[in-house]
Amino acid sequence: MRDAYLVGAGQSDYGAFPAESYRSLFRTAFDAATDSVPKGLEAGDIDEAFVGTLGVG
Repeated sequence: MRDAYLVGAGQSDYGAFPAESYRSLFRTAFDAATDSVPKGLEAGDIDEAFVGTLGVG
């Protein structure tokens, strides 16, 4: 078994955003997650990502 590390987390604001697409809300959360990594992060550094959502659709 390999070690696993959670290196960043992010989320979009809570609330209704009818003018925003799911893609733009995801982008907001993704950018927050990558920005939360103290030493930086390149796209190639990500092996897996998990997305959770509640009340969409």
